[in-house]
Amino acid sequence: MLTRFTHLTFFLDLSEEMIALAEAAAKRAAERAEGMTHHRDYEALAAVALCFQPRRIFEIGTYRGVTSDFFLSLLPESRVVSIAYENPRLRIFGGHSNNSELGRTEIGSMVSPENRPRFTQLYGNSHKLDSKSLRRECGPFDLVFVDGDHSRTGVAADTVLAQEVLASGGTICWHDANPKPAYLEVRHFLEKELSLPAAATADDFVGGVACWNSEIERRLAQNRSAVA
Repeated sequence: MLTRFTHLTFFLDLSEEMIALAEAAAKRAAERAEGMTHHRDYEALAAVALCFQPRRIFEIGTYRGVTSDFFLSLLPESRVVSIAYENPRLRIFGGHSNNSELGRTEIGSMVSPENRPRFTQLYGNSHKLDSKSLRRECGPFDLVFVDGDHSRTGVAADTVLAQEVLASGGTICWHDANPKPAYLEVRHFLEKELSLPAAATADDFVGGVACWNSEIERRLAQNRSAVA
């Protein structure tokens, strides 16, 4: 279930200084992403990161590592663990993963040298991860960003994984709340099947971020009570 907002920075009551920081970081990241991720997606992620200050972040779907580097640069005390699915060299059918065309040397390649010591790259299928082992070895995580398998069953499975490795009070964010046509199953899942009440960006651009934690859930309930 999604409640959409034009600016998550206002919903989260960020200060003017933090809003300026979020906008500047988003602009830099969007330029590096070269159209793969909208600057308003990065503004939303920056708002969440600055508001809740996660120290351990798990990203499902690395691609070239721009988003990982974005978090690491925005939060100098944070660490990022990111998993990328490598598609087989010979495929009959196209996959739903966001790094379908990348080889191993390209995955995560845009994480900057100064941020590398705080970055851990995993390779494999997130659906086959042992959540208990991941939580024990790398977590629990204060923020999980779901941007891997964009099929309905894939995003559902990654959402379960996110809940299993999440720290108490942690945040889950999903990309593609208003996606390009190939990823419409993600939007359907978030709007129709997600049981968690999440705040999301407006759907007037391609991309979109949804986010949930207990504080966001409280604020959404408060907003509904005020309207009623």
